[in-house]
Amino acid sequence: MPFSNSSLSAQVKSYLTFLPEEIRQKILEHLHGVIHYEPVIGIMGKSGTGKSSLCNAIFQSRICATHPLNGCTRQAHRLTLQIGERRMTLVDLPGIGETPQHDQEYRELYRQLLPELDLIIWILRADERAYAADIAMHQFLLNEGADPSRFLFVLSHADRVFPAEEWNATEK
Repeated sequence: MPFSNSSLSAQVKSYLTFLPEEIRQKILEHLHGVIHYEPVIGIMGKSGTGKSSLCNAIFQSRICATHPLNGCTRQAHRLTLQIGERRMTLVDLPGIGETPQHDQEYRELYRQLLPELDLIIWILRADERAYAADIAMHQFLLNEGADPSRFLFVLSHADRVFPAEEWNATEK
């Protein structure tokens, strides 16, 4: 598909005039793809960590169901965020750690989605110390070929953590 001449500034195109038309067109198409790329970001972690709540906060709307006791997300929930001309897709994924049966099902779902995710935001509760399920799933995804640099670990529920005395600089 030919690259639209109106998509990039004439100045950028002028720098490429010394190249043959076919190569110039390929470079412009690649630039267009990079500039207009729409990333896909997966939101993963244990059940109850706040994955859906994070999506609701980002969209400033209750678009994902949440419940303080029961897991609500049972399948991948794709959400498109658009700001101006830029778009990205967030994929709210079911949480691990509820039952071994669900974990096996979600492991397969995570594995299937892995190739299309540009970034994985892994939510960890700050007020929890049991991370065995998180570690096991993270290791599974790495074994499946996930790039370790594409994981971003985020702490949730930080407001529920009592500050350590040594953190309080005003008392010292």
